[in-house]
Formats: sequence, structure tokens, C-alpha cells
Amino acid sequence: TVQRLLSDAGISWGTYPDAMGTHCNAHVNNMVVLPSSSIDSPSLDAPFLAPVDFDMAFTKDSFLFEGVASYAHFPQTWPELLAFEHEGFFGTLAGSDFASTGVANNLSEEMQADPRRIALRDTVAAGFRSGLEQPLDDPHALSGPASRQEQLRAGCDSLVRLALVLTVNDIA
Repeated sequence: TVQRLLSDAGISWGTYPDAMGTHCNAHVNNMVVLPSSSIDSPSLDAPFLAPVDFDMAFTKDSFLFEGVASYAHFPQTWPELLAFEHEGFFGTLAGSDFASTGVANNLSEEMQADPRRIALRDTVAAGFRSGLEQPLDDPHALSGPASRQEQLRAGCDSLVRLALVLTVNDIA
């Protein structure tokens, strides 16, 4: 996952205390869908999404923890900060608006309780957690002949396009 790549490289997407509480740039509104025409080969290894909004990102070596020591609820070590950031992204996937991310989640109670929406959020959140925690050489990763990979990729691309069409009027 993007979050794992950043963490492994010693980079925070941008999690820090601000006037609204704790700001966390690791959220779903900071991902864009890549058009299928942007990939060279139709494999499942090619990304569907790309991260944006790195203006507040920082490295492990550049963050000044002494500057946030007065914030009792803010992480005080790098591993704690990354764990908070991971949970921030996970939370937005699951529908939470705990951290100040810009994701409002303004859904009617009826839509919030829709079991299909809940199942989809649970599936996406579980996929995020798996991508964050599983070995990079995950033996459960999809594999097979190139033709099968192309078919799966085409189906996934169709689902992504359908999701975009169905949510065109949604405001996060």
C-alpha cells in the first residue's frame, strides 16, 4: 500500500497537531484514480490509485517531537506517529472522521446503515490492513497466466469506473 511504502521509507504523509485537533493527510481524499490507459501492461501489479497532497509530508529525521510535546494526546515517538497515521487512513476507509482530514463523511443515517456500504467499507479496510501488515511476497497474492491477469485487471477497471459513475454526486 502507499501507506506502507511511505512508512518503510521513513516518511509521514503529514500528521501533526493543528488548530482543529490532529491533522492527518493520510486519508482517502488524498488518493486519485489512475485511468487504465496510464498503465503499460494490464496486470494486477499496476496501481489503480496514486497518492497526492504531500505538501505537509516530512521524514523521520526532520520532525521535531519537542515541538509537539505539549499536546498530551499526540504521539511522542516515530512508531507511535506512524501507527496513528495508519489508523487515520484505516479510519477514513471505515467511515470515521476522528482526525482532521478534510473527509466529512456527511451521509444520511439511512446510507450509513446500508449493509452493502458497510460490507464494502469493511472489505476495503481489511484490504488496507492486509497490504500494510502482510509480507511483500504474500503467497496469497493473485497470480496466473498473463491472459488471466488481463481479464482480472479488465474486470477491476470496470468496477472502478462503475464506482466513479455511481459516486459522481457524492461529496466527501
